[in-house]
Amino acid sequence: MPTVYLDHWALNDIALNEELRKKFIQVMNENGGTFRLSVVNMTELSKQADRSQIDSILDMINSIFDCGLINIDPSEVIKKENILIDDLDSIAHVMNPSAELDFVSTYLMAHNYPTHWHVSEIIKTVIGELPSKRLTKSNEKFLEDMQNLLKIGRNDLSSLNRAKSRFHRLKKSGPKYQTATRELLQMAVGFVMRNQNMKMTQYSEWDDLFHLIVPVSYCDIVLLDRRWKTFINQTGFSFPDIAMVFDKRTIADCFKTISEWNLS
Repeated sequence: MPTVYLDHWALNDIALNEELRKKFIQVMNENGGTFRLSVVNMTELSKQADRSQIDSILDMINSIFDCGLINIDPSEVIKKENILIDDLDSIAHVMNPSAELDFVSTYLMAHNYPTHWHVSEIIKTVIGELPSKRLTKSNEKFLEDMQNLLKIGRNDLSSLNRAKSRFHRLKKSGPKYQTATRELLQMAVGFVMRNQNMKMTQYSEWDDLFHLIVPVSYCDIVLLDRRWKTFINQTGFSFPDIAMVFDKRTIADCFKTISEWNLS
């Protein structure tokens, strides 16, 4: 059963287009797809001024039978992966490091543990209470670290050469562990560092890394911005080691892949 993640532009493009919305709901439900959403999706939803757009997006999410939340902070997910690597006998070994459990447990406790609930209800509750420090604190720390690293790296030839060498070494060796989280993080930072024409001065420009690294490591199908799809193609990694990635031009191919999932 495919797990699917949408970058926020894709969430809007699909949910706000009647034809695409109906098709996405259909292929997900008919093929048992799991739609995973993130804190960054919630944060960006809370910033949208048009309430009708938010309602349309929530309605689409609510129409998909199987939805879940994904923690897309690479630093937090890698920490959990390290626990599994260091202690294979730990109870944590049965848990998915990318699962976003805090919001779920808080919501269920606040509603006296209902027997029936949907992720759309959690998202609606959370975005209604933003701004929330829990939603942005770890993300902003990660983005600040990335900006500082980029500032140093782009002005140091030895750092640029190391980034290039690291990229090719990781491409040749492939993922070391079950997922490619740490490799994609290192390669993505190196990709931005070496492409000095990429403007990465705003937090919003770094948000794409959150839509990229963990979702591509833990999901089966991900819709990304075009430049990050290009980056994934350059890594040499492919499904099933990482997700199959699509962009705005290949949404139809994405839907076709979901619809044919059980056949393959």
